[in-house]
Parts: sequence; C-alpha cells; structure tokens
Amino acid sequence: MGLGSGRAASVFIAKLGARRREGLRVSGVPTSQASADQARLAGIPIVELGAGGLLDLTVDGADEVAPNLDLVKGWGGALVHERIVAAASASQVILVGEDKLVRALGERGRVPVEVIPLAEWLATRALKALGLVPTRRTDVDGSRPFITENGNLILDCALPEPLPDGNAARELQRAMRAIVGVVDTGLFLGTADRVLVGHPDGRVDTFPAGALKVHASRRRGPAQRRCTSLVRRRHGSLQPRAKRSVRAGNLWWPSPAARRREIPTSGSPRSLWCRG
Repeated sequence: MGLGSGRAASVFIAKLGARRREGLRVSGVPTSQASADQARLAGIPIVELGAGGLLDLTVDGADEVAPNLDLVKGWGGALVHERIVAAASASQVILVGEDKLVRALGERGRVPVEVIPLAEWLATRALKALGLVPTRRTDVDGSRPFITENGNLILDCALPEPLPDGNAARELQRAMRAIVGVVDTGLFLGTADRVLVGHPDGRVDTFPAGALKVHASRRRGPAQRRCTSLVRRRHGSLQPRAKRSVRAGNLWWPSPAARRREIPTSGSPRSLWCRG
C-alpha cells in the first residue's frame, strides 16, 4: 500500500498498524519521512517502490476536494512523493473532513508548486505572468525557506479567484508544468478513485469518482447558487439526485439516504443547493 502524508493519513497508518497486529498481511510505501517513521512505529514493513510491482492501493489526505473529486494537495510539502506513489497505485482513496470540501479548487487558499532552487526567480516570474501570486514557503519559525525532501523550494500560489471548473484547473496545470524549473504542482486532477468524508458525529460519506457532478448557476443574486447534480445509476443512465443533503463546508453534498434513494427521471429535476 501507498501510505500518504498529513493528519488524516497518519490516523489511517495507526489504524492499519493495529490491523496488522491482528493478522493482516500488508506492507507500505511511504510518501514522506514522517509517514515512514510512523509506519515503522506501527509495525508496518516498509518496502521500496516497485519491489512488489504495482501497489494495490494508496490512502492519502487532501487539502481541497472539488465536487468532481479533483484535489489540491501539498500543503504539507510532500506533493512530489505523493504524486509518484499515487501513479504507481491501482487505486487512490482520499480521507478528508467535511471542511476540505469546496465548490471550486482554490477556495481555501493556495496551490503549492515545487521548484528547483536555481529556477526560483524564473519560475516566480512565469507564475506571476499566469496571474498567480507566488510566495516562497518558509519553515515553522519563518527564518529559512522550507526545503522539501527532494531538496527543492515550494512556491505557494494564490489564485485571483477559485478555478471555475475542471477544464480551467487542467489548463492551469499544463501552464504551470510547462515552466522551466517547476517539478510538480499541488493540483491532483482525476487521480482519486474514491473520497471518504468524515463528520464530527462519526458518520462517513463515500464518493466514488464520477458519481457527483455539480453544475453551478446564479439564482436570487450572488448569495445563492443553484446546483443540479446527476448520478450514474447501475445501468449507466443519469438520474437526478435528491435535494436532501448534509452541510459540508460551502457545498451541500447529498446525504446517505438521498444517495440510496432511486429517483424517477420524469418531471423536473431535483437539485442540490450551494451557498454563495
């Protein structure tokens, strides 16, 4: 398994270690030194990437999750290792709290970009030309630049506004990756196969890739947006989702009861609601 980095992944690693002590046969490829240290403490054997072929599964966290399951990752600084391990996995599962759910990527803040130190000036200039506001990340006390485990810098890029849709995110991803000296970005687009959303009361909602498609349009001024969401049923046709929902950040995601209920296609489609 690929072992992600961050708070949610650390909880998973601890639980996985407990399962191994109960007899589960599992080994891990960590995405950071912190994850490797925790895996060893939990009793999970560490293996080199590629030693056993393709990984069966990677479990990781995310800093933002859009309705189409596109992600922003890398606030912890391990984005390149996370990208490599995810690419070497048959499946990626993301664990988040409801505060990480957003209508559009960039709502909660920055998009990190890992840059070779020699190219910092050049990359900063090119990122500004894209309309971004890059800031060099510093360590905890702010006295020195934050250095990744690859020996590189991270430029945290503020967006002029959240990315309106997946196409805009992919265009920005291509433009940033084309800059000389950029190693990778924190935009993880189309990598997640499933997102598990935990709630304070212990409930967990599961969203498979492609199951939730939200289209926003203005209604009653800027404070409200009407969102029409369709879900693919088992036979492959699209069905409207029910209006019942649970609050998840700014987005009203469908409740488990609404996801289980089958809704006929006749009549006007029901909708989800977003706060503006």
